[in-house]
Amino acid sequence: SGVQVILTSPERQLAVIDGRVVPLGGDVRGGTLVGLSDSSAVLRKDGSRDVLLMHPAIDKKPPSNAERK
Repeated sequence: SGVQVILTSPERQLAVIDGRVVPLGGDVRGGTLVGLSDSSAVLRKDGSRDVLLMHPAIDKKPPSNAERK
């Protein structure tokens, strides 16, 4: 399922990953949630990093000149 929701505020940071609410520092997928951005969650597992994207099938591109008009 991956990342469904990311919530960040001065008081708390958490993500819903595979249907589970996981706070920053929490355990998920055999690793630890060590970072969050607006659209990704970073897990540390066995010394490596795994970046989970909220929308992995969407490729963001800047708008073309024609789309700006």
